[in-house]
Amino acid sequence: MEKSVITLSDLILENSGGELDLLLRSFLCEKNPSIESFLHNKAILQEDQDGARTTLIFDDISNDIIGYYTIKLQTFNFTNASGKQRKSLAGSKEANSFLAILIAKLGRADKYKGIVKGSEILAYALSSCDEIKRLTAEKVVCVEFVDEPTLLKFYTDNQFIPLQRNENNLNIHFRKI
Repeated sequence: MEKSVITLSDLILENSGGELDLLLRSFLCEKNPSIESFLHNKAILQEDQDGARTTLIFDDISNDIIGYYTIKLQTFNFTNASGKQRKSLAGSKEANSFLAILIAKLGRADKYKGIVKGSEILAYALSSCDEIKRLTAEKVVCVEFVDEPTLLKFYTDNQFIPLQRNENNLNIHFRKI
């Protein structure tokens, strides 16, 4: 399957509002309504406000959205991280926070379950993170996710290391790139 990777910023420049809105609303992800809702209702606003950047992965044959990811830089406060983790992530055992690249959203359309693996969508996101590292020297990537065994296994299988829970009780895992 041939795929194209296009930033939402580029699509905003190329398309009128109605067409783009219809395209984004064609993305369905019933298993995770927050992934679907973000793309339908918040992604364009986040682009306009420079809050985060979303990248879409398209099926070149059907022009359907296979999946997407959203990335931003975020400061994380340490809550219960070990001194070793603080040193590794922030350079000091006494650090109270660290800056990281956050993969804020990562989703695959229902239509492509069993056809495109989640790890393939993650690989596209990590490729963008590599580019951010090249430009900024930021080497830590984090993900936040609900306490669900399949997500825990997915991120652990993809070399993310548990760090802590945030104030919303989401798991925070990290990976150096």
